[in-house]
Amino acid sequence: MHLFERINQRDITVASTVANETPLTFRDFRRAARDSVRVVADDCAEWMAAGDQQRWGSAKEHNPMDLMGPLRLPFDSMWIEWSFPSWSQTDGTRFAAWVTADDPDADTPDGCAQVLTFVVLCARGKDALYTPVWTYLFVDEQGTMLGLANNVDPASDSATRARSWTLVPSAAIGFMNCRNIEVNEHLPAERRRRPKRGGPKIPDLLSHHVISLPRSSRPRNLNEAREAAGDAIPLHLVRGHFKTYTAEAPLLGRHVGTYWWHPTVRGLQENGRVAATYRVSPPQDHH
Repeated sequence: MHLFERINQRDITVASTVANETPLTFRDFRRAARDSVRVVADDCAEWMAAGDQQRWGSAKEHNPMDLMGPLRLPFDSMWIEWSFPSWSQTDGTRFAAWVTADDPDADTPDGCAQVLTFVVLCARGKDALYTPVWTYLFVDEQGTMLGLANNVDPASDSATRARSWTLVPSAAIGFMNCRNIEVNEHLPAERRRRPKRGGPKIPDLLSHHVISLPRSSRPRNLNEAREAAGDAIPLHLVRGHFKTYTAEAPLLGRHVGTYWWHPTVRGLQENGRVAATYRVSPPQDHH
Protein backbone atom coordinates (compact mmCIF):
# COMPACT_ATOMS: atom_id res chain seq x y z
CA MET A 1 0.00 0.00 0.00
CA HIS A 2 1.26 3.47 -0.80
CA LEU A 3 2.40 5.66 2.05
CA PHE A 4 -0.19 8.36 1.34
CA GLU A 5 -2.94 5.74 1.59
CA ARG A 6 -1.58 4.39 4.87
CA ILE A 7 -1.49 7.89 6.33
CA ASN A 8 -4.98 8.55 4.99
CA GLN A 9 -6.26 5.40 6.71
CA ARG A 10 -4.27 6.10 9.91
CA ASP A 11 -2.39 2.84 9.49
CA ILE A 12 1.01 4.35 10.36
CA THR A 13 2.53 6.81 12.82
CA VAL A 14 4.52 9.93 11.88
CA ALA A 15 7.18 11.37 14.16
CA SER A 16 10.16 13.69 14.04
CA THR A 17 13.71 12.34 14.13
CA VAL A 18 14.64 15.17 16.52
CA ALA A 19 13.34 14.85 20.07
CA ASN A 20 11.21 17.76 21.32
CA GLU A 21 11.16 19.30 17.84
CA THR A 22 7.93 18.45 16.03
CA PRO A 23 6.74 21.43 13.98
CA LEU A 24 4.48 19.16 11.92
CA THR A 25 1.91 16.71 13.24
CA PHE A 26 0.30 13.58 11.86
CA ARG A 27 -2.73 15.72 11.07
CA ASP A 28 -0.57 18.02 8.93
CA PHE A 29 0.78 15.12 6.90
CA ARG A 30 -2.63 13.53 6.54
CA ARG A 31 -4.01 16.80 5.23
CA ALA A 32 -1.07 17.03 2.83
CA ALA A 33 -1.62 13.46 1.61
CA ARG A 34 -5.32 14.10 1.06
CA ASP A 35 -5.23 17.61 -0.41
CA SER A 36 -2.10 17.48 -2.59
CA VAL A 37 -1.72 16.11 -6.09
CA ARG A 38 -0.32 12.63 -5.40
CA VAL A 39 2.40 11.20 -7.64
CA VAL A 40 4.18 7.84 -7.47
CA ALA A 41 7.74 8.21 -8.77
CA ASP A 42 9.24 4.73 -8.39
CA ASP A 43 10.53 4.84 -11.98
CA CYS A 44 12.34 8.11 -11.25
CA ALA A 45 14.05 6.57 -8.21
CA GLU A 46 15.09 3.54 -10.23
CA TRP A 47 16.56 5.79 -12.93
CA MET A 48 18.54 7.73 -10.35
CA ALA A 49 19.75 4.64 -8.46
CA ALA A 50 21.17 3.00 -11.59
CA GLY A 51 24.76 3.80 -12.47
CA ASP A 52 27.38 6.04 -10.93
CA GLN A 53 26.09 7.58 -7.71
CA GLN A 54 28.79 10.24 -7.77
CA ARG A 55 26.91 12.16 -10.46
CA TRP A 56 24.28 13.03 -7.85
CA GLY A 57 26.81 14.57 -5.48
CA SER A 58 27.25 18.34 -5.35
CA ALA A 59 30.64 19.85 -6.11
CA LYS A 60 31.95 23.29 -6.97
CA GLU A 61 32.05 22.42 -10.65
CA HIS A 62 28.98 20.15 -10.69
CA ASN A 63 25.35 20.73 -9.74
CA PRO A 64 23.22 17.56 -9.96
CA MET A 65 20.13 19.71 -10.52
CA ASP A 66 21.56 20.51 -13.95
CA LEU A 67 20.70 16.90 -14.87
CA MET A 68 17.00 17.51 -14.22
CA GLY A 69 14.25 18.85 -16.42
CA PRO A 70 12.47 22.15 -15.66
CA LEU A 71 11.75 22.38 -11.93
CA ARG A 72 8.68 24.61 -11.90
CA LEU A 73 6.13 22.83 -9.70
CA PRO A 74 3.05 22.12 -11.87
CA PHE A 75 0.68 22.30 -8.86
CA ASP A 76 0.63 24.34 -5.66
CA SER A 77 0.99 21.28 -3.44
CA MET A 78 2.25 17.83 -4.37
CA TRP A 79 2.85 14.55 -2.55
CA ILE A 80 5.64 12.71 -4.41
CA GLU A 81 6.28 9.16 -3.23
CA TRP A 82 8.90 6.60 -4.19
CA SER A 83 11.01 3.64 -3.16
CA PHE A 84 14.47 2.50 -4.18
CA PRO A 85 14.36 -1.00 -5.70
CA SER A 86 16.78 -2.66 -3.28
CA TRP A 87 15.19 -1.17 -0.15
CA SER A 88 11.62 -1.90 -1.14
CA GLN A 89 12.55 -5.54 -1.65
CA THR A 90 14.36 -5.90 1.68
CA ASP A 91 12.37 -3.96 4.28
CA GLY A 92 9.63 -2.16 2.36
CA THR A 93 11.12 1.30 2.93
CA ARG A 94 9.24 4.07 1.16
CA PHE A 95 9.88 7.79 0.92
CA ALA A 96 7.61 10.74 0.35
CA ALA A 97 8.19 14.43 -0.22
CA TRP A 98 5.56 17.03 0.48
CA VAL A 99 6.42 19.79 -1.97
CA THR A 100 4.68 23.17 -2.03
CA ALA A 101 5.10 26.18 -4.29
CA ASP A 102 5.13 29.79 -3.08
CA ASP A 103 5.69 33.18 -4.64
CA PRO A 104 9.13 34.78 -4.28
CA ASP A 105 9.75 37.47 -1.67
CA ALA A 106 12.42 40.06 -0.95
CA ASP A 107 14.92 37.44 0.23
CA THR A 108 14.84 35.24 -2.88
CA PRO A 109 17.41 35.52 -5.69
CA ASP A 110 16.87 37.91 -8.59
CA GLY A 111 14.82 36.32 -11.33
CA CYS A 112 13.13 33.86 -8.97
CA ALA A 113 9.61 32.97 -10.11
CA GLN A 114 8.79 30.19 -7.65
CA VAL A 115 9.99 28.87 -4.30
CA LEU A 116 9.65 25.11 -3.78
CA THR A 117 9.62 23.80 -0.21
CA PHE A 118 10.48 20.12 0.41
CA VAL A 119 9.64 18.09 3.51
CA VAL A 120 10.70 14.43 3.28
CA LEU A 121 9.50 11.33 5.15
CA CYS A 122 11.03 7.85 5.38
CA ALA A 123 8.71 4.98 6.34
CA ARG A 124 9.36 1.40 7.42
CA GLY A 125 6.76 -0.88 8.90
CA LYS A 126 4.35 1.03 11.10
CA ASP A 127 6.57 4.11 11.53
CA ALA A 128 7.29 7.10 9.33
CA LEU A 129 9.98 9.60 10.32
CA TYR A 130 10.76 13.07 9.07
CA THR A 131 13.66 15.37 9.84
CA PRO A 132 12.43 18.88 10.70
CA VAL A 133 14.70 20.41 8.06
CA TRP A 134 13.04 22.15 5.13
CA THR A 135 14.81 22.57 1.80
CA TYR A 136 13.91 25.61 -0.29
CA LEU A 137 14.57 25.54 -4.02
CA PHE A 138 14.49 28.80 -6.01
CA VAL A 139 13.67 28.51 -9.72
CA ASP A 140 13.15 30.99 -12.55
CA GLU A 141 10.36 31.14 -15.14
CA GLN A 142 11.90 28.31 -17.16
CA GLY A 143 12.35 26.10 -14.10
CA THR A 144 16.13 26.51 -13.85
CA MET A 145 17.43 26.35 -10.29
CA LEU A 146 18.83 29.67 -9.08
CA GLY A 147 19.80 28.46 -5.61
CA LEU A 148 18.67 26.57 -2.56
CA ALA A 149 18.55 27.06 1.20
CA ASN A 150 17.54 25.30 4.41
CA ASN A 151 15.87 26.39 7.63
CA VAL A 152 19.03 25.29 9.51
CA ASP A 153 22.75 25.79 9.05
CA PRO A 154 23.32 24.78 5.40
CA ALA A 155 26.72 23.29 6.31
CA SER A 156 25.22 20.88 8.85
CA ASP A 157 24.91 17.15 8.18
CA SER A 158 21.14 17.32 8.56
CA ALA A 159 20.89 20.03 5.89
CA THR A 160 23.12 18.08 3.51
CA ARG A 161 21.05 14.95 4.06
CA ALA A 162 17.79 16.84 3.56
CA ARG A 163 19.05 18.29 0.27
CA SER A 164 20.05 14.84 -0.97
CA TRP A 165 16.50 13.61 -0.48
CA THR A 166 15.15 16.35 -2.75
CA LEU A 167 16.81 14.74 -5.78
CA VAL A 168 14.17 12.10 -6.56
CA PRO A 169 11.17 14.44 -6.19
CA SER A 170 13.06 17.05 -8.22
CA ALA A 171 13.61 14.46 -10.95
CA ALA A 172 9.90 13.63 -10.80
CA ILE A 173 9.00 17.30 -11.26
CA GLY A 174 11.41 17.54 -14.18
CA PHE A 175 9.89 14.46 -15.82
CA MET A 176 6.36 15.78 -15.36
CA ASN A 177 7.41 18.92 -17.21
CA CYS A 178 8.67 16.83 -20.13
CA ARG A 179 6.42 16.68 -23.18
CA ASN A 180 7.07 13.04 -24.04
CA ILE A 181 6.71 11.44 -20.58
CA GLU A 182 3.49 9.69 -19.62
CA VAL A 183 1.85 10.59 -16.32
CA ASN A 184 -1.10 8.26 -15.86
CA GLU A 185 -3.89 8.79 -13.37
CA HIS A 186 -4.94 5.81 -11.26
CA LEU A 187 -8.43 6.02 -9.82
CA PRO A 188 -9.28 4.07 -6.65
CA ALA A 189 -11.21 0.85 -7.05
CA GLU A 190 -14.66 0.60 -5.53
CA ARG A 191 -14.60 -0.24 -1.87
CA ARG A 192 -15.24 -3.94 -1.30
CA ARG A 193 -16.21 -3.81 2.34
CA ARG A 194 -18.39 -1.56 4.41
CA PRO A 195 -17.63 -0.37 7.92
CA LYS A 196 -19.27 -2.30 10.71
CA ARG A 197 -22.29 -0.69 12.25
CA GLY A 198 -21.08 1.59 15.01
CA GLY A 199 -17.45 1.13 13.94
CA PRO A 200 -15.10 3.86 12.71
CA LYS A 201 -15.72 5.24 9.24
CA ILE A 202 -13.32 3.92 6.61
CA PRO A 203 -11.66 6.81 4.79
CA ASP A 204 -12.22 7.10 1.06
CA LEU A 205 -9.48 5.68 -1.12
CA LEU A 206 -7.26 8.23 -2.86
CA SER A 207 -6.45 8.58 -6.51
CA HIS A 208 -2.88 9.19 -7.66
CA HIS A 209 -0.70 9.70 -10.71
CA VAL A 210 2.19 7.49 -11.83
CA ILE A 211 5.20 8.72 -13.79
CA SER A 212 5.96 6.00 -16.31
CA LEU A 213 9.43 6.16 -17.82
CA PRO A 214 10.07 4.04 -20.89
CA ARG A 215 11.39 0.69 -19.72
CA SER A 216 13.36 0.27 -22.89
CA SER A 217 13.69 1.95 -26.21
CA ARG A 218 14.70 0.26 -29.39
CA PRO A 219 18.43 0.97 -29.54
CA ARG A 220 19.91 2.04 -32.83
CA ASN A 221 21.66 -0.76 -34.69
CA LEU A 222 25.37 -0.63 -35.46
CA ASN A 223 24.82 0.76 -38.94
CA GLU A 224 22.87 3.68 -37.52
CA ALA A 225 25.51 4.09 -34.81
CA ARG A 226 28.21 4.22 -37.47
CA GLU A 227 26.42 6.98 -39.33
CA ALA A 228 25.86 9.02 -36.18
CA ALA A 229 29.09 8.45 -34.32
CA GLY A 230 32.09 8.28 -36.67
CA ASP A 231 34.99 5.85 -36.80
CA ALA A 232 36.94 7.00 -33.76
CA ILE A 233 34.24 6.40 -31.12
CA PRO A 234 34.06 3.00 -29.36
CA LEU A 235 30.78 1.22 -28.92
CA HIS A 236 29.05 2.50 -25.79
CA LEU A 237 25.68 3.12 -24.21
CA VAL A 238 24.51 6.71 -23.75
CA ARG A 239 22.41 7.14 -20.61
CA GLY A 240 18.97 8.68 -21.01
CA HIS A 241 18.89 12.43 -20.44
CA PHE A 242 16.87 15.60 -20.92
CA LYS A 243 17.06 17.88 -23.95
CA THR A 244 15.46 21.32 -24.18
CA TYR A 245 14.51 22.84 -27.52
CA THR A 246 13.75 26.54 -27.99
CA ALA A 247 11.97 28.60 -30.64
CA GLU A 248 15.41 29.52 -31.99
CA ALA A 249 16.44 25.86 -32.26
CA PRO A 250 13.28 23.69 -32.28
CA LEU A 251 13.14 19.91 -32.51
CA LEU A 252 12.49 18.87 -36.13
CA GLY A 253 12.04 22.52 -36.93
CA ARG A 254 8.78 22.96 -35.03
CA HIS A 255 8.70 21.44 -31.51
CA VAL A 256 9.79 23.39 -28.42
CA GLY A 257 10.01 22.35 -24.78
CA THR A 258 11.91 19.75 -22.76
CA TYR A 259 11.97 16.12 -23.84
CA TRP A 260 13.33 12.93 -22.34
CA TRP A 261 15.88 11.27 -24.61
CA HIS A 262 16.02 7.48 -24.41
CA PRO A 263 19.24 5.52 -23.81
CA THR A 264 20.88 4.59 -27.08
CA VAL A 265 23.89 2.81 -28.54
CA ARG A 266 26.67 4.81 -30.18
CA GLY A 267 30.07 4.09 -31.64
CA LEU A 268 31.73 1.14 -33.35
CA GLN A 269 32.65 -2.29 -32.00
CA GLU A 270 35.93 -2.32 -33.91
CA ASN A 271 37.04 0.84 -32.10
CA GLY A 272 36.64 -0.86 -28.76
CA ARG A 273 33.83 -1.19 -26.29
CA VAL A 274 33.04 0.83 -23.21
CA ALA A 275 31.36 -1.55 -20.75
CA ALA A 276 29.21 0.09 -18.10
CA THR A 277 28.05 -1.85 -15.06
CA TYR A 278 24.87 -0.51 -13.55
CA ARG A 279 24.41 -1.24 -9.87
CA VAL A 280 21.09 -0.40 -8.23
CA SER A 281 22.22 1.05 -4.92
CA PRO A 282 20.76 4.03 -3.05
CA PRO A 283 22.86 6.16 -0.71
CA GLN A 284 23.91 4.31 2.44
CA ASP A 285 22.43 6.64 5.04
CA HIS A 286 18.64 6.67 4.80
CA HIS A 287 17.72 8.70 7.86
